[in-house]
Amino acid sequence: SAELTTLSAEVADARTTQNATLETLGADIAALADRIAKLETAPAPQAPDLSRLDALDQRLATIEAMPTEGGASTAALTAKLAELEQKLATLPATGSDPALQQQLDDALARLTEAETAATTRATEAEAAATAAKRATALDALSTAIASGNPFTTELQALADPALAEALGSMAETGVPALATLQASFPDAARQALKIARDASTSDGLSDRLFDFLASQTGARSLTPLEGTTPDAILSRAEFALSEDRIADALAELQPLDAAIKAPLDGWRQQASTYLAATAALNAARGE
Repeated sequence: SAELTTLSAEVADARTTQNATLETLGADIAALADRIAKLETAPAPQAPDLSRLDALDQRLATIEAMPTEGGASTAALTAKLAELEQKLATLPATGSDPALQQQLDDALARLTEAETAATTRATEAEAAATAAKRATALDALSTAIASGNPFTTELQALADPALAEALGSMAETGVPALATLQASFPDAARQALKIARDASTSDGLSDRLFDFLASQTGARSLTPLEGTTPDAILSRAEFALSEDRIADALAELQPLDAAIKAPLDGWRQQASTYLAATAALNAARGE
């Protein structure tokens, strides 16, 4: 009887404990069911905005196709791009982590920076190549002009409208070379001086005799003289010519009378042509 009483009490306690446990489990299950229901009805998490990566491969390919010359700076740029590609490759395609979105933004910003630097280098390299090509073509044109040869081919190679307009009329025949101008001046100067002496009204037998002998022999001053006489003017012009100062030589001849300058008209025209060609070349070089 005593044992049955004890067992009955123990059974009652067990039932009470069991009921309490069942109530707790029921509450937990109800809470879990509610959470599951909320999760099932909640919208799916949004993935980060990856739309800006659509053209990533194309942009990287464009950068990689740009000129690779440039030494250490280009090597650094290449390494930077490689690092960027590696980091972009490790980014997951889905997820809503704000930190992930920030990494993506930073990566795209660095890509834009690298792309700008590469584009700048490509533009500079192209400009340098164009400038070098133009300088070479100008050197070839200058050589042809200095030699007195025709320069149609050299002029066409430059494809410079302003230069073509300035030199086009001279291209087929060429421009008188400086050496040609220097060599042809003495004969023209002697003829001009002869005209001046024949027309001289110098008084005195000795002056007239000197002018006659000088006219017959073509004697003239070979050193620069001061004064306004034809002999002095021609001497200064020839001295300037000997120093390659064509413009100064033409300026010295300007005060001569038209009749005296007549033998020099052809030379003066050639010298003017030479100066025009030289001025066009200097303008093309930016000088």
